[in-house]
Amino acid sequence: MTDISSNELWNIFDARRVKQPELRGLDLMVNGFVGWFKNRKPVLAKLKAAADRVEALEPEIHALGATRFREEIESMRVLARVGRLKEAALDRGLALVREAAWRAIQKRPFPVQLMGAMAMQQGLVAEMATGEGKTLTASLAASLWAWAGRPVHIITVNDYLVQRDAELMGPVYRMCGLEVGFVTHESQSHERQEHYRRNVVYVTSKELVADFLRDQIALGPQRSSTQTAVTLMSSNLPRPAMMVPGLFKVIVDEADSLLVDEAVTPLIISNSPDDEANAKHYRAAHALADKLIANEDF
Repeated sequence: MTDISSNELWNIFDARRVKQPELRGLDLMVNGFVGWFKNRKPVLAKLKAAADRVEALEPEIHALGATRFREEIESMRVLARVGRLKEAALDRGLALVREAAWRAIQKRPFPVQLMGAMAMQQGLVAEMATGEGKTLTASLAASLWAWAGRPVHIITVNDYLVQRDAELMGPVYRMCGLEVGFVTHESQSHERQEHYRRNVVYVTSKELVADFLRDQIALGPQRSSTQTAVTLMSSNLPRPAMMVPGLFKVIVDEADSLLVDEAVTPLIISNSPDDEANAKHYRAAHALADKLIANEDF
């Protein structure tokens, strides 16, 4: 930790902000391009270097026997659970998932796919062209996150892709010691609860948000995380049947469409009112209205 003296701290707070002139026209365009270029070049260079490091591990990882390979996977899961899957361990973890893809479905991710997985691992938006293998790329990043023992959701655009991608990548996840599930519009409540509790879940945005809203209805008036935690952990309080166990990491396919175009349409869900509980209020209001005199009370 860097120590800052009181004088230095005062200078920080006392410093005046200088308002930059507002750029317009060509100046704005050039400034935006320069910023984009400066930010893009170092990031791509770092991602390429990371992909090269992962590729360099291929001979060693490929030579591992089945038993030793499973032991390596388990070691990575332990590191991920304690938050130590970083730097060299992260490179090795990605190399193991890459080898798992080869052993499970005979597909070895290319450097551009490794770069995409690393970008998502860092919370960046990864733009990939058609044919570069987004489905396999997403499974690489999802496996690394899922090793931490928390749910990972992969959101795609329709039910067909949800089921197809889950079934296509299922062998890769299982090779990595993970369970994969999927939720579609046709999924029943018990199926949703089961699949949401798996390590990696494929689902559309509409189904995920709708199930989240259903959970909010089931929780009732308790909306804060503290109230929810007390309810779910207490053995003395009734526990609502929750669908979504939590949102830890989410990979969004076609992010521009889902987060911009479709985001303008609100998703609203409601529950049936408790008519019996409200009936007495309706009767009381009706009796009161009968006593009102026209031109006197209204």
